[in-house]
Amino acid sequence: MKKSNYFSYMKPYHLVILFVVCCLNSCRSKFEPDNTSALNELAKKYSKLYGNGLIERYKPVRKFYNNADSIEMQLLETEHSDQQIVILSNAKNDVYAIPFPDNNYLAYWGFYDGSQELPTNDNTFNGELLKAYNKLSIKEKWNKVSVFNDLMVSLLQAQPIFPSDSILIKINFEKSILADSCRVFSKNNFKSLFNNLEISIEYFNTFHDFRHNRYLQLKNMNSNSENLKITVYRQPCVVKLLYL
Repeated sequence: MKKSNYFSYMKPYHLVILFVVCCLNSCRSKFEPDNTSALNELAKKYSKLYGNGLIERYKPVRKFYNNADSIEMQLLETEHSDQQIVILSNAKNDVYAIPFPDNNYLAYWGFYDGSQELPTNDNTFNGELLKAYNKLSIKEKWNKVSVFNDLMVSLLQAQPIFPSDSILIKINFEKSILADSCRVFSKNNFKSLFNNLEISIEYFNTFHDFRHNRYLQLKNMNSNSENLKITVYRQPCVVKLLYL
């Protein structure tokens, strides 16, 4: 007995649909971002965090696609750790990986300390975000704002901060039990955070990454300046400081 031919039972339009699906899958694999190279570069640059095979422990846990700017975002995590990695890529298969370590890495985050000078060298969050924008050719100011908003809300699931939130944050601050020096530190953070709060019709500039107990604030969003930088505020004020 001859073996039945699967395709003989298929209607012509079935074959057309199958052909289209195969083409789409082929195109998707063609433009799939090369995360391996970006992660290898990250492991070399930040060997204390990701060297000696530690980078291989990070697995994708969330993905988001920014349609307006054609930017794909991926969040990688590892079990039993607060360390994260964000991978950004575009349709041209340009890929860049950004470290999101915990708050112990003071120099990397450049936490607010009362100064308006924000760190921008290579081994800082501001520096890495700037290089990601350059690598993916995100040049226009509002495109950068859009990508940062999607990164914070849709990928990291951080909470946007409204002016009305100042009351609740202030109440929580007053209820907290901190040493006097920490209370002064937190008060200064609170004041600067809300003095620089900006909201446009579409975007926010301040977000609470509550999982890591830090606030990230995009400066100059509503100004004419093209110089966009991130100020990061941390709570509580006492942490074990580590350097990359």
